[in-house]
Amino acid sequence: MSLGRHAAIVALLLLGLVGEVACTTLLGSFETAGPVGAGGAGGAGGQSSTATIQGPGGAGGAAPITAFGCVLGKQTPIALKIYNDGTNAYLDRTWIAERGPALDPWVLALTRSANNDATLTVHSLLVPAGNELGSDVRGVLQVARLTSGTTGVLLVEDRGNGAEVFLYEIFDAAPNLVPVFQRHAILLSGQWFPSSTNASVDGRFVATNATGTAWEASVVVAYRDSTEKSLMRYGHFNQQGGKTVSVTDPASANAQQQLTVQSFFHAKALNRDFAYVGLPFMGAMSNESTPSEFSLGPDTMGIVASRSIGPLAVLDAVASGDGANVMLAGVAFDAAGAIVALHAGKLAPKKLGNWLSDDAKFIDKFAPGGELPFGDPAFGWLGDIFAMVGGQGEGTSPDTYKELGFLFLDADGNRRGSGVLPSLPFQPVGGSSRLRIRKVSMGTPGGLVETSPFKLHVAWADVSANVDHFETAVLAYDELVCTEL
Repeated sequence: MSLGRHAAIVALLLLGLVGEVACTTLLGSFETAGPVGAGGAGGAGGQSSTATIQGPGGAGGAAPITAFGCVLGKQTPIALKIYNDGTNAYLDRTWIAERGPALDPWVLALTRSANNDATLTVHSLLVPAGNELGSDVRGVLQVARLTSGTTGVLLVEDRGNGAEVFLYEIFDAAPNLVPVFQRHAILLSGQWFPSSTNASVDGRFVATNATGTAWEASVVVAYRDSTEKSLMRYGHFNQQGGKTVSVTDPASANAQQQLTVQSFFHAKALNRDFAYVGLPFMGAMSNESTPSEFSLGPDTMGIVASRSIGPLAVLDAVASGDGANVMLAGVAFDAAGAIVALHAGKLAPKKLGNWLSDDAKFIDKFAPGGELPFGDPAFGWLGDIFAMVGGQGEGTSPDTYKELGFLFLDADGNRRGSGVLPSLPFQPVGGSSRLRIRKVSMGTPGGLVETSPFKLHVAWADVSANVDHFETAVLAYDELVCTEL
């Protein structure tokens, strides 16, 4: 899994201490990697959460701060598919693909075989077997809504001695029907040529204009070329196609530099896209290694100078009104080890293109085993609420976290709810013991948290092992029903 960002220890802590990029579902980078543990099955009985929140209210007549608590929405989580060592495949990542409030979401799962061949399967809750997407998948970069009736999947496909990036369009279907796909070329291998020895590719897309079934989307992709130099391309597309331009200078790129697309959004007021990337050197760190912003748009024709935003890593940024919400992270150390410090910011339109880490407000420091879900979490902005859902439990090792935990923050730096869903009703089969929750993804209809109650759709790998240490993974789905406290 390609981390490729400043303060990589932030990602190691937040993303399960195992180098996984979550949700990201929300972060969306990948690198060919070896198998990891998989797991769990069965179960009965939803449980309510225990919630700990910052006291509502405020001085000077400020409006009370709404906080939320959550319970599992299903009596028993839905088991979509079971993976074990005998299948010679392991579950690499999961995604939730929303289909609007009237339809259940798709659950996407990327699996890899022992020789690293990847398969992406799109599961319907009523048709768990799903439908496979693509025959030569190398990795998935992002899953997001494209139009009111379709979901976009940005993925990389192998082409022998090169690779191509495509945007697949998945059309909404009735609940009992399998999905239908259409492939759109985004970056062809003739335009760029990733190295065969370093498969690191990262990218994002953002739908900028959708009318009925027609759509437009901006795409940014960071990759290594055949000389190991890290580069980035940007383009704008619709169903008829489009083109990309290189926005980084190949002459100044080097083999130590690693570009990743940390977040990407479209600021409508400025008709401008923003890509946040880390520029870390894998060896000695330098001033060039701080997270940086690329400001891109319809007039972008070539090389664009990046702008450093300061030392904090960007977890996620999203357009909000005419401005943007950002969530940043840094690392502190105490006697117990590394602790993540989170900072939230609500950027006004005039700040876009010239903001710094200092413009974000410090929220708090979080250690493993506390209220922040450290076990392979999904996280991101859902409107003005930043949500995190992941493995939770006592101790400092996310590899043993067996429950689902959640944390809600807002763009003003307030806590909006946290808790653990105790005794998750997934019971191991055949005398196995539950080990951990991994590969968490989340989504919510409409992509916003606006009113109470609201639902979060969640998928994860539930891992168990028998007395012979034979591990099994269940691709599980449930929903969190969250109400105002």
